[in-house]
Amino acid sequence: MLTIKSTCAPLVILALFLSLGLCYSYYTPLWNPPDEERHFAYCEYVAQHHALPPYRPDPEGNIVSMAFHPPLYYLMGSFFFIDDKGLLEEEISVNDGPGYTRITHPKREAEFPYSGKAKTAYFLRLFSLMLSGMTVYLIYLIALTVFPGDTIFASASALFVATIPQFLYLSASISNENLSITLSTAYLLSLIYILKEPCKLRWQVIGGTLLGLCLLSKTFTLFYLPITVCFILWVYLRDRRNPILPLSIILSTAIVVAGWWYLRNWLLFNDPVFSKTVGILNPWHLQLFPPFLSYLTTVLQRTFTSFFGEFGTLQFSIPDVHFAIYGGIMLLGIAGLCRMLATKECTPFQVRVLGLFFLSLLGGAGIYGYLNIKHIGFYMGRYLFVVIAPFAIVTFLGVWSLFPFQWRKPLFIFLSLLLILLNLNVLLRILKPAYAETLLVEGVNQSMFCCPTPEINGNTTVGQTFFSPRNNLCAIRVMFSCPVKQLEGSITFALKEAGDKGKILHQMSYPLKKIDDSDRCCFIFLPIPNSLGREYQFTFNSPVLPPGKGISLWYNTSKSAVGGGMLINGKPVKGNLYFQAYCFTGEHPKTDWQGRREMVINQEWYLSIRELQLYYERSKEFRVTTTTHEKLLQVEKIFYNRNSF
Repeated sequence: MLTIKSTCAPLVILALFLSLGLCYSYYTPLWNPPDEERHFAYCEYVAQHHALPPYRPDPEGNIVSMAFHPPLYYLMGSFFFIDDKGLLEEEISVNDGPGYTRITHPKREAEFPYSGKAKTAYFLRLFSLMLSGMTVYLIYLIALTVFPGDTIFASASALFVATIPQFLYLSASISNENLSITLSTAYLLSLIYILKEPCKLRWQVIGGTLLGLCLLSKTFTLFYLPITVCFILWVYLRDRRNPILPLSIILSTAIVVAGWWYLRNWLLFNDPVFSKTVGILNPWHLQLFPPFLSYLTTVLQRTFTSFFGEFGTLQFSIPDVHFAIYGGIMLLGIAGLCRMLATKECTPFQVRVLGLFFLSLLGGAGIYGYLNIKHIGFYMGRYLFVVIAPFAIVTFLGVWSLFPFQWRKPLFIFLSLLLILLNLNVLLRILKPAYAETLLVEGVNQSMFCCPTPEINGNTTVGQTFFSPRNNLCAIRVMFSCPVKQLEGSITFALKEAGDKGKILHQMSYPLKKIDDSDRCCFIFLPIPNSLGREYQFTFNSPVLPPGKGISLWYNTSKSAVGGGMLINGKPVKGNLYFQAYCFTGEHPKTDWQGRREMVINQEWYLSIRELQLYYERSKEFRVTTTTHEKLLQVEKIFYNRNSF
């Protein structure tokens, strides 16, 4: 076996992981990772009231909408709160402008040195990062337990997890998933020790305790119950031992630790795992029709991308070449594993551990598949991190088996450098620029709308003229109307100076299949230096689309102060498109939002799910003071108008 110093390797990997994690936390603004503000609100309630939050199976009336989650992470997180009676939901606001930052915190608290709730939030992020550091170390221990003395293999498995961008992004955020991942990994290690020393009662008690804690951290881990039963039956019956006692000890201990939570939910709400609640609180996620092959393909694709690196609310991702490298490592692992199993290179103990790993992967994939068949939009690879330990170890076991013994140390050095460089590239060239200040100011804002324009197709173009009030015009945002999603064709945006015949300054196309109803898209281009006071015209066309297959834009029929007007087929008509024009205020554009290149960024729905969740979590008195309330009133009117066309 190849070895390196067993004490040095995990410490170096942990130091690297924690350093990268702190950088991810620093460059990611608060409340941008998925549901971070909602996890914080749960901890906040427990800290302020010393009790679990009340729950109603209704989108309204829940002070803490995440109250259906098991409470362990939030009970632990509540200890980081000072004596603060304020509510986070009344301090944060929705960013309705450009940028990936959708929810903002007051700058006076969010800038270093942090203060107020921002300070508490960063302590919670650090707590989550420490939990994930324990996960990385546990993966190292599992690999070393299964393959004693092979510290290079153990280091490779741990380093692989420590440098997955999505794992780092999640680890540096406030989320109960970090605790459930750590406990799941620890539970797998306890099962390995039960396999190694089946007569030791302490491992069965420890295993049962860890299983109970898993169930108190996230209901997704329920799949470990049947996995445990299958594994214990397989191992003990194969050795002709009685499995009843160890199974009884493990399951009864787990019930003592976590049973009260599920019994409470059953007695109070007739919903022990809150499966009904997900459908009530998230009706937009329910799968109303049987999934098609195209949907299953989307699930597989988005699961892969969001497992390795898709940030925010799936707003931007790591480069395609990174996905190709991670995919190549997985393929090598599968090929090597098949070869290894065919040649029977493993000991009986290792074969049984691999059986446990495969059962765990099958269980995690099974419950994940069930969620995605029953619901739409649950294809988030991070849900599978509860089985990241067997995934990493099995993958690198396969990679290892493909190479001769003498090549493994150089391979480890090469892969280590490659994975670290990939991660630094993501951190400095993807994450940091994405969340940097956009340095954009709103030059024109025509935010009123009531009706959809005629369809943009081979016979119809739609446009708008306006005057730029500043130099460095660099982006136009519009909102689309498409009740029926178009799967073919594209729409073309063109910008030129009004009256300047045929001279197009910028032109770009965007696939219609990427546009949903009420999506707002930003068409970004290089800043125009001398745009102040000049009149511009932008148009949309889609010449290949036949009538009835086009797409529309939202517009307003009344006059506005934008100083221009709407165009249909190049001719002025009454009304103005819903649009905003943005100007760059910096010296040189360095990010996509600032206009370093031509591109289209889809900001998705006019009213996002996350914005609505925050809205309904606020008190009714506070809601009416928010921008979201005004947008909801607008939406009620415009959909009535569209349906009457």
